[in-house]
Parts: sequence; structure tokens; C-alpha cells
Amino acid sequence: SGGAMGAAQFMPDTWWGYKSKIASATGHNPPDPWSLLDGVVAMALKLESAGAANSGKTSIKNPCNGKSVKVSWEVYASMRYLGWTCWGYTNYAPAIQNLANGYDKL
Repeated sequence: SGGAMGAAQFMPDTWWGYKSKIASATGHNPPDPWSLLDGVVAMALKLESAGAANSGKTSIKNPCNGKSVKVSWEVYASMRYLGWTCWGYTNYAPAIQNLANGYDKL
């Protein structure tokens, strides 16, 4: 498949896998990866499937050093969304959680 597309930057094959769930949630059939609504719903569905809606913590292998650590499900899900890298663990996941905490204050 080609490169990532739309607001959510989904690869075409990944988008195809979520297509019916996105359509069900938005009423757009077919859903459009370039639609902001469809893209945000797609991100939410992908993060939910990765465990972001779970509470508590889960054990993972730290991608920086291979040691077992406990992280929130939200951190786990954000790393799965980006990719399992040391940079994702030390930079991306904390930055996303910081943004999410700001939304709680709105």
C-alpha cells in the first residue's frame, strides 16, 4: 500500500480494517480518511482497540532497555499507535498524555 493518509495518518490497509466501524460510528459510508470527523473517529477506535479505554496499568518491555515496566494503558496505546520505539516511550507517549491532561481541564 501507499503512504499514510488523512488527518489520522492511517496506512491504507489499516484504514480498510477499520472502515466498517468508522462508517457505523459516523454514518459516512464509505468513510473518508481526509474527513476530520472520520479521521478522529478512526484514531479513537484504533486507540480503544489498543487498550486506551482500559483502566489501571499493564506490564511492557521498555523499548529503550528491554526491562519490564508498568505503564498506563493510555501510554501503551499511544506507543502502539506510533510504533514501539525508545523515542515513543520517552517522548511521544508522555507528550500525548500531557495533551490529554490539558483536555480534562477544558
